[in-house]
Formats: sequence, structure tokens, C-alpha cells
Amino acid sequence: MEKLKAAAMGPRKPDGSLPDIGLQLDRRSHLIDAGLDVGLPFSGKAPDLGAFEIE
Repeated sequence: MEKLKAAAMGPRKPDGSLPDIGLQLDRRSHLIDAGLDVGLPFSGKAPDLGAFEIE
């Protein structure tokens, strides 16, 4: 969480926009394959919980 907080509080880009923050799950996360199939494409046994699907 501290890593995410540090990234979010980082300096703005030259155009004034907020810094890019990667929201990918760690490959060891218990949130991988923990979602429910709602008919959208996914990789693995089940969808991942989070912003991105681990490939």
C-alpha cells in the first residue's frame, strides 16, 4: 500500500496530469482467478478481481 501511496503522491507530468499508477495484481495475489464469470473474456480458471486481467 505504501508503494501505491508513494506513486499517487508523485510529481505531476509536464502537462500537469497525474502520474501513471500501475494497478496490476501481483502474480501471487489471492485475487487472481477469484472472480465470477459474467460472460466477458478472461484468462485462467475464472476472472481476476481488479482493474486488469493477468495474462
